[in-house]
Amino acid sequence: MTRTMEDRIVDQLVEPAVFEIEKQGYFVYVASPYNSPNPVERAVRCYIVQSILALVYNDERSHAHCYYSPIAHFHPIAEIGELPKDISFWHAIDRAVIDRCDAVMVLKMRGWEDSEGIAYEIAYAKCTGKPFVLIDVPLSYQEMCVALYMSEHRRNILKNT
Repeated sequence: MTRTMEDRIVDQLVEPAVFEIEKQGYFVYVASPYNSPNPVERAVRCYIVQSILALVYNDERSHAHCYYSPIAHFHPIAEIGELPKDISFWHAIDRAVIDRCDAVMVLKMRGWEDSEGIAYEIAYAKCTGKPFVLIDVPLSYQEMCVALYMSEHRRNILKNT
């Protein structure tokens, strides 16, 4: 049976052996790049993470677990509340959540290697002894998400004119 690109992404995220966690119902912090001076790029990054988490939660293997992404959770709140984009504002929130998590996953999306936020999240995970893994997100999947986001965004603009 041929596995799709989406299947391979989900497989990386839902296999408990990834963390060597024995318990059911683990709580995973999902790190991804976010910050950019370009608001569209921030929104697209959030959309990619949300689409990945939607894939994960559509897989029954994930139903006993909680995957938390500060980007998927806080992007709309940050935009509505005009919260600071500066990474130092978010450090205390990130630490509080990582402290409660069983593990940290890092989505290797475009820009992840240059992300100060991800560097901080990995360093903090190591400091607290949390297991962490890097999850490959194929560039083709990211580009597909960008196209879907832009298409939906254009549709909404046209609908409101």
